[in-house]
Amino acid sequence: MTAPPPEAVRAELERVLGSRTFARAQSLGRLLRYLVERTLLGQADSLKEFAVGAEALGRGESFDPDADPIVRVQARRLRQKLEDYYRNEGLADPVTIEIPTGGYVPKFSDRPVAAPASPPSRRKVVGYAASILAGAAGGSWLLFRGMQRREADVRWRSIAVLPFKNVSGDPAQEYFADGLTEVLIADLSRLGSLRVLSRTSAMSYKGSSRKLAEIARDVSVDAVVEGSVLQSDGKVRITVQLFDAVSDRNLWAETYERDVGDTLRLQKEIVQLIASEIRVSLTPLESDQLASARRVDPDVLRLYLEARYYASQLRTEAIEKSAVLYQQAIEKGPEFAPAHAGLALSHIFLCGRRLAPSQTMPRARASALRALQLDERLAEAHAALGWVSLQYDWDWNAADWHIGQAIRLNPGLPFTHQLRALYFGTCGEHDKAISEALLAQELDPLSLFAQSHVQFIYFVARDFEKAARAGRSILEREPKFASGHLMTALALERLGRGPEAMDHFRTAAELDRDGYLAMSLARGYAVLGPREEAYHILDKMTKVSKTAYVCAYEVASAYAALGEADKAFEWLRKAVRDRSECLVWARNSPALDPVRSDPRFELLLRQAGFKV
Repeated sequence: MTAPPPEAVRAELERVLGSRTFARAQSLGRLLRYLVERTLLGQADSLKEFAVGAEALGRGESFDPDADPIVRVQARRLRQKLEDYYRNEGLADPVTIEIPTGGYVPKFSDRPVAAPASPPSRRKVVGYAASILAGAAGGSWLLFRGMQRREADVRWRSIAVLPFKNVSGDPAQEYFADGLTEVLIADLSRLGSLRVLSRTSAMSYKGSSRKLAEIARDVSVDAVVEGSVLQSDGKVRITVQLFDAVSDRNLWAETYERDVGDTLRLQKEIVQLIASEIRVSLTPLESDQLASARRVDPDVLRLYLEARYYASQLRTEAIEKSAVLYQQAIEKGPEFAPAHAGLALSHIFLCGRRLAPSQTMPRARASALRALQLDERLAEAHAALGWVSLQYDWDWNAADWHIGQAIRLNPGLPFTHQLRALYFGTCGEHDKAISEALLAQELDPLSLFAQSHVQFIYFVARDFEKAARAGRSILEREPKFASGHLMTALALERLGRGPEAMDHFRTAAELDRDGYLAMSLARGYAVLGPREEAYHILDKMTKVSKTAYVCAYEVASAYAALGEADKAFEWLRKAVRDRSECLVWARNSPALDPVRSDPRFELLLRQAGFKV
C-alpha cells in the first residue's frame, strides 16, 4: 500500500471525526487530530508519552507517565475506535489511519481500488464449476481454516455487562443479582486495555427486550455479557454467556455453582476467562488484582451487595440505608476491605445532604484509611481519600496523588475521572478538566449525571455556550432532571437569556426533592428578579441553618448576586469554619464574580488552602 498525500490524510481525518463511531468520543477525537497533525507537520519524533500527555491530554509539565497511565489507556482506546470505524462506517474509505501498537505515530495507507473484472467466458464458467465440484471437500476445509485464522485475528476492545437476571423467583433477591453485575463490571474495568460500559449505563437496560446487536450499537461495544443468578441454601449458581456484539454469535457460555462465600472469587475467575476468550492481555498488576480474592462470610457478602445496591440509587434515603448496611457488614467481617471503602463513599455522598462536612468527611477518611490498611490496591478507597483531601482537607497534593492512584488501579471507573475533572477545575486547569469529564462521559454514555458533570465543568470553565448546549441535550432525554435544569439556568443567565434562565431555575427547584437547589433559585431571583423572592428564600434558609446544615457557600453566592458584599463575606467566613464542600470552587466559579475584586477575597482564598 502506498502512502497517501497529506491532503488525502486530512480529508480522511475529517471523515473519521465526523463519523457516528467518534460522535461520543470527543477526547479520543482530539487525541487523533493531535497525532495526525503533528505527523503531517514532520514532528513525528516528538510523539513520546510525556509530550502526548502534557500537550494532547492537557496534563501539563508536571505530567508523570510512570504514575499516570492516561496516555497508554487513551491510545489503546483510540486504536480500538479506529478498528471499529474501519470495520463498519469506514469500510470503503480510500485512506486508512492506524496507530501501531507500541507507539503513538500514526500510519497512513492508501487502499488499492480493484479494477472491474471482465465477464468470464462460457468455457471459463464451466471450468470454474468443474474445479469447484472437484475440490469441494478440500476447499471447504481450507475455507474453514481461513475463517479460523480470520477469527483469531479479531480483537474485542470494548464490552458491556448487562444486568444479571434474578431467577430465584424472589424479588427480595434482586439486590444480589444487581450487586454481582456491578462487581463484575468493576472487576472488568480494572483492565486498562478494555473499555467497559459503566454500571449506570448498563443498568438502564435492565428488563429490556432489545436485541443485543441494537444495544451494542447504542453504546459502541464489541462484546456483551449476559447472565443469571440463583441463590439458595448457601449456594449460588451463576450462568454467564459472552456474545460477539456485531454477529450476535455466542462465543462462550458456562454455569458455575459455588458456596455463596466463594462468589467474589468466582467473579474474578469469570473476568479472567472473559479476558482470555476475547484475547485481552493482562498486565502483572491486573493479574495480581484478579488473583487476590478470598472467601467471604456469606452474611458479610449479602450485606455488602445489598449496601452497593442502595448506594447506587443516589437518593439520600437509599445512601443512608447503604451506610447502615456497610457498617453491619464491617461488624460481621471487620477484615473485609471493600465494605470499608464502600462505607467511605457513602459518607462522602451524604455530605451536604442534611449532614455537615464535619459529620461525614472525617468518617469517610477513617473508613478509607482502614480499607487501604487491609488492601492498598482498592481504587475506591484511594478515590474516597482523594475526595476528602480535595473537598474537606483542602490538601491539593494529597488529592492529586490519591486520585492518580485510583485511576492507575482501575482506569475504567467513570467517577474517578469525574473526580479528577473536579480537581483540575478547582485548580483552574480547565482543558484538563474538560478532557477528564468527557472521558467519564464516554465510559458512562447513558448517565444523566455524567452528562450533567460535563455541563458543570463547561460552566466553571466559562464556556457558557457549550454548557447551555449540553443542557439542551440532557433535558431532551429527561425533562425532569433537576440538576440539568439548574446548570442550564446558570449558563443561560450568563448568556443574557434571563426569562428562559428563570424558567429553568424555577423548574429545578420544583423538581428538587431534597431542597439542595433552593439557594440556586435565590441566586436566580437575585440576578433576574424579583429580588424580594431572593430575600424571602434567604430568610427561610437562615432559620433552617440554626437547626440543620445549610451550605454557607451557597448562601454567600446569593448575597454576592444581590450586591451585599458584607453579608456574602459573613457567610463565606462561616463556609471556611464549616469546611463547606463547595468552597473549593471559590477561586474559579462565576458565582463569586461580584465579590472577586474585594480585598477580603484573597484572604478567603488563603484560608481555604489556595495558593494566591
